[in-house]
Amino acid sequence: MATPEHDDKPASSPLDAEREKLRKAGYNETEISQILVARTLGSSGHSVDAPTSQGVLSGTVSSVLAIGSYARGTVFTIRHDLETIFDRTALASARVGAAVMLFFKVAVIAVLAYAGWQEWRQHIISATEIAESQARKIKAEECIARVESAAKNMRMSDIEKGIYSNEELARDCDPNYAHRKALEAACSAKLNAILDAMSTLSADEFKAKIDEHKKTCSITDADREAANAKIDAVEKDRKQTVAELSSQMQATIKAREQFDAGHYDEAFKAANDSVIAADALETKTLHKPGGLTAEALAKLSWYGLFARQYARALDGSERAIKLNPNNLVPVATQAHALMLLGRIDEAKAIYLAHRGETLKNKKWEQVISEDFAQLRQAGITQPMMAEIETTLSGQPTSTALSPTEPLSGPLAADSPLPDPDVEAVRRYKLAADRGDADAQLHLGMMYGSGRGGLARDPLEAARLFKLSADQGNALAQLQLAYIYENGDILPKDWREAARLYRLAADQGNADAQANLADFYERGDAGLRKNACEAMRLRKLAAAQGNAYAERNLKEAVATRCKP
Repeated sequence: MATPEHDDKPASSPLDAEREKLRKAGYNETEISQILVARTLGSSGHSVDAPTSQGVLSGTVSSVLAIGSYARGTVFTIRHDLETIFDRTALASARVGAAVMLFFKVAVIAVLAYAGWQEWRQHIISATEIAESQARKIKAEECIARVESAAKNMRMSDIEKGIYSNEELARDCDPNYAHRKALEAACSAKLNAILDAMSTLSADEFKAKIDEHKKTCSITDADREAANAKIDAVEKDRKQTVAELSSQMQATIKAREQFDAGHYDEAFKAANDSVIAADALETKTLHKPGGLTAEALAKLSWYGLFARQYARALDGSERAIKLNPNNLVPVATQAHALMLLGRIDEAKAIYLAHRGETLKNKKWEQVISEDFAQLRQAGITQPMMAEIETTLSGQPTSTALSPTEPLSGPLAADSPLPDPDVEAVRRYKLAADRGDADAQLHLGMMYGSGRGGLARDPLEAARLFKLSADQGNALAQLQLAYIYENGDILPKDWREAARLYRLAADQGNADAQANLADFYERGDAGLRKNACEAMRLRKLAAAQGNAYAERNLKEAVATRCKP
């Protein structure tokens, strides 16, 4: 009699043994069932170590062939059934019977087809999924082994970097590798943008932006290297800028010392060095000359008067005015330079235009008088100085203006003195109406600046400049050329500007020669690029003391000009 435990223990079968083998091989219950079913239906054995789909495929193909064979055998009877159904001469019972048989055959074919599809789905598709699962399992096991090996060999200093600090291991085994790399690239781009703007930020602003960046992004070793390189470059650039600024300040101080000592030529040279340094510094940092250059030019033009470099003093003052139109210091120097160059009417117009304005916390009239006193002390005099001082002081003078016709009547003893600018406008209008080119030029300048009681009217100024220019007045041609080149009053027309510059340059106007040289150098305004012609024109202008032409000649020393 068997013991109870022997009675309850089920008998072990080959299928159970095979299941146990598959479990030991690492397959789950679903995969085990699929493999065993595939083996049974395919009449082919699968080894535990390398299951294949050969038997499964052959069994599935056999099923499909059986379905096709049945369908082919019934196709003729199906045709016969269809003919009977639609044969109106056949008996009704025969037609009904044919319909029933046709339905049965179609149902059998549908059932067989469904069975074939299920077999295909179960054994072919499932077998592919099993193979993919097995591949993933093998890869996972390999990654586990590699990670364990890496962990064993990892130094303590590398533990905080994570197990995936090894790039090759991360690429092969980290499922989030692609996403993580995309995030790193985006974060690096954000950090680079902050680093690029570093030179424009204060230390606190830069720190705040970095702290904000750290809230959403981690900084990699590559990021740290890039940041350190950028910081080093910015610091190097800062030191260089400080050195250049120091050099500019030293040149400015030297110029002042030489001027105070009465060494005017040396002062002018040092001031020119200061301008060059300021221009280079601001061009590098601001991409164009600015306030520092304007201030250096103002000093250069002032020292130029005492060095008797009147043309260069005029050029420096005009450049300073362009950079800072609100500063009256270079305007006063401009008037002095024009006076000393013999351009009396232009100088007089500037002196009278700014009466009553404040300069250096003093009245314009007082500053001009003090400037004249300094010039006289240095031995520089001009008969016009006394006339201007008298006019600015409000005392009557018979030489304040050169009338083109007599006044309409004598002034009473108690009559107020007429505004010289207003009187000048009246006389210029009378002469301009008679076609006087110089009067048209000067009246145009007064319309352009709004002096003499005139409302500022740039278009009327341009019209008068054209009337004067058409009569061959070189200064009017120059003024009109400026207008066409800049395009702020009339539509920009570089060809017309170049034509007018040529007309004025042919009459020996240095400014026109220098500006026309720029067109030839660039090949603008319809002119063929011609370095030799540009150099010739600059030499002509420089010979007259045009500082702009002199500077461009020095910069073009390396130009290969082969006439």
